[in-house]
Amino acid sequence: MKVDTTAVGDRAEFTVFVPVAGGYELLAAVKLADDRGTFRVSVDGLAVGTARDTYSADAGFATVPLGTVTFDTAGAHRIGFTVVGRNAASSGFSLGLDSLTLAS
Repeated sequence: MKVDTTAVGDRAEFTVFVPVAGGYELLAAVKLADDRGTFRVSVDGLAVGTARDTYSADAGFATVPLGTVTFDTAGAHRIGFTVVGRNAASSGFSLGLDSLTLAS
């Protein structure tokens, strides 16, 4: 899914269901392209990991480790992606998100 973010501060948020409380590695399958931005991830409003640049002169896909997250409860949780910039060579700020994985 291409998220048409157009500027720093734009945000997309998704609700995920966590079946069991505990620690997980958060991974995102993203499309790299010449119009992609740099984003930060948050879980339930708290920052996770470091900023990720999804620019590439050659389009392709990559699985990006976003960080380790601990969920105190099972159930619905919010995962947010906020644009924090872009590579100097990028023509845009968009995010191409294919999937999110919580690996235990």
